[in-house]
Amino acid sequence: MLLIFCAFRRELAGLNRRLLDRVSLPPGLAGTQGTLNGEQAALVATGIGPRQATAATLQALELLPPPRLILTAGVAGALRPDLQPGTLILADSLILDSPDSASLRQTLHLNDELVAGAEETLHGGGLEFARGALLTSYRILAAAAQKRVAHERTGALAVDMESAAVAAALTPPQRQILLCLRAILDRADDELMGGEFTDVGGAVAPLKAAAFFATHPTALARMPALIRNLSRATTSLARGLEALCAAAPGRPGSPAQRSRRAGTA
Repeated sequence: MLLIFCAFRRELAGLNRRLLDRVSLPPGLAGTQGTLNGEQAALVATGIGPRQATAATLQALELLPPPRLILTAGVAGALRPDLQPGTLILADSLILDSPDSASLRQTLHLNDELVAGAEETLHGGGLEFARGALLTSYRILAAAAQKRVAHERTGALAVDMESAAVAAALTPPQRQILLCLRAILDRADDELMGGEFTDVGGAVAPLKAAAFFATHPTALARMPALIRNLSRATTSLARGLEALCAAAPGRPGSPAQRSRRAGTA
């Protein structure tokens, strides 16, 4: 089984449409499961933030069949200044920031051979991506100044709020079959809006949204650009995930073949 984690369903809408025989996940999990390229796949929506990601990961591992390959995916905010919306980020390490002290950061290194296989697949598909570290934060980094500080402090290419928490919840053998693919939503110098009025599942809370726009009326003018960037990011992400998953069945040198060797080592 392919086990794919995201914060909320909208991030994997493109991949979800490609599932055959799609049904809901077992009670206790949000998301869908079905067949992708002849293989069972589960798309698990964790909700936003490390704590929600940790809980959903443990629940999924308990309720679903043992995975052959695990992916954490979704959108991310650029920390490196040259990264543009829609660019894919293939993480080779995940940095879990601490909610209390920067000195307690945890860095999790992913399986080099598995990441190299994914890199070959993305290159072969002509997809634009960058490889490097991804930061998982306990808070939304909405301001350009916050992103600049995070980049200087960690060296990470981009930031999300779930991936490193998913990785930390896995056992060491499970972590050997983990890939992380994210798509850039906002540039490093963009002031991100929207996080203020979404709940932990990624749904818009109407009262919060109304209050935000009442106090930030000029933000309405930035909404079309944000929507375009989200569409660009999710389309790029669907293409990248489809390429990785299509490379899976029995192809020598593919991420799946590499993951099988890693998982049985």
